[in-house]
Amino acid sequence: MQDTKVIAIANQKGGVGKTSTAINIAYTLSRRENRVLLIDFDGQCNSSRFFTDLTNDEIGCERAIVCTDEKPLIKKTRYDNIDIVTSSVRMNAISNEFVNLSDEEKQSNIIKFRQSTYDYIIVDMPPAMNDFTENVLTICDYVYVPIELGTFAVQGLARVTQKIANAGTKYACFASKYDKGNKADQELLEIMKKNLGDKVLNTVIPFSRAIKNSISYRITASEYMSWINPARCYEQLADEIIHTVEQ
Repeated sequence: MQDTKVIAIANQKGGVGKTSTAINIAYTLSRRENRVLLIDFDGQCNSSRFFTDLTNDEIGCERAIVCTDEKPLIKKTRYDNIDIVTSSVRMNAISNEFVNLSDEEKQSNIIKFRQSTYDYIIVDMPPAMNDFTENVLTICDYVYVPIELGTFAVQGLARVTQKIANAGTKYACFASKYDKGNKADQELLEIMKKNLGDKVLNTVIPFSRAIKNSISYRITASEYMSWINPARCYEQLADEIIHTVEQ
């Protein structure tokens, strides 16, 4: 691979499977002999706690975001081909500091995170659309938006995709926590496909207790139960992501 590809997993709504997707896609890409950097910009720090023994006193990426002379601290994980820039609870207050920076400082501080020694950078975004997240989007090659199907989620999708488009970044959406036995989920998925066309990926990530349990045990879906459909769906999602990013 010639160039580092920066991929954000983003949605302004929490609880849609954003972090689970970031973790499992990072793992799948690393298993295919790619060097992967995961950047955790979410103040909940769930990706950071999954990959490292994070303590509440640790300093994460927030200083590099607001300090021009600070570089992102990259840490090793238990996976040979995955490194991480961890978050901390202090991330929740960064937006107030970041908004006071000049436009040049904002871009200079964000571009530092685009590390060139990796094949893929996966960005686990916070559940917000604000000045900080919009600046992060500008350094991404592609943004993938997990959607937990529900009327309000689908209605709010237009705002998310418009913000991404305004940043000049390509994007695609996919259904997360999908219940194929639920008629409402089926109907909303069809509405989403009708409205967004080829911006909707073919892969859907089903609702699964196995995915929830695997994250609790700090292992990926493939490590937990590689033979079940949800784990295979993450493999399929990684295939689609590679195909769309490399086009």
